[in-house]
Amino acid sequence: MEIRGADRLAELNRPKGEPLDALQELARLAVQTRTGARSRLMLDIGGFRAEHKGGLEELAASAIAEAKESGRPVPRGR
Repeated sequence: MEIRGADRLAELNRPKGEPLDALQELARLAVQTRTGARSRLMLDIGGFRAEHKGGLEELAASAIAEAKESGRPVPRGR
């Protein structure tokens, strides 16, 4: 589920997405209460998760290239 047009809510979500995680959990619990079944629900506001995923993919590609070039592991949090 993605919420679009929620610019102010998207601003509050930066930089780490804690409000998004909280809203996602509340939505999941509401669905579970209504249906009686546990579900997997992913909520996105203003493209935060997609943007974060893209950044992680770029970081991983960079770390892989660096490790291949140097022949050494790349430390976390570099």
